[in-house]
Order: sequence, then C-alpha cells, then structure tokens
Amino acid sequence: MNYEKTVEKWGLLEVTVDGPKEGNPCCDQWIKGTFKSKNETKMVDGFYDGNGVYKVRFMPSFEEDYTFEIEASFLDKETAGVENEGRGSFTVAAPSQDNHGPVRVAGT
Repeated sequence: MNYEKTVEKWGLLEVTVDGPKEGNPCCDQWIKGTFKSKNETKMVDGFYDGNGVYKVRFMPSFEEDYTFEIEASFLDKETAGVENEGRGSFTVAAPSQDNHGPVRVAGT
C-alpha cells in the first residue's frame, strides 16, 4: 500500500494497492476506502488502474489529521496482505496559494 503522509487541503490523496490482474479486474474485483477526521467521514469507491494496480482517491476538506481504511474484494482482513491491514493515516496541511478548492455551481 502506497500513499503520501501529507496532502494539502483540497489536494488529492491517492492510495495505491497491488492486487490481482488475472481475469477481468474491472468487473471481478472492487476496492473502496473510508476516510475519517474529526469533521468528516467519507466513503469512496476506488478503481482498477491496470497491471495489477488498484487506486482509491480522496480530496480532504479540513486541515487536520485523518485516518483511513481500505477494503477490497482481494484483501483478506485476517491475513491482510498489506501493512497495517489496509489502514493508514495522513495529515492535511493548508492549501497552496493557487488552490482555491473545488468548483461548485452557484444559483440554478
């Protein structure tokens, strides 16, 4: 399992997990992540990126510490196959000067 330990607010955290590439991974497998901080909890679906690599991406909304748990059809929680049983943590720093956050629709 690979990921950055620090990401800026409204930046992109990408968790990469190695998994099976046999068969049709896009249809035969699934991966998702649950990201938590004191101000938010989000569950997001991941995707197969090719060559046995699966990814889960998350955009944090608060400058604080987060934890996450990755679940996948190919990860056995008891034997885990990844360090910390698919769990991790990261810190969210202030956004850079050019990072103004997500685009939202105003009005109708």
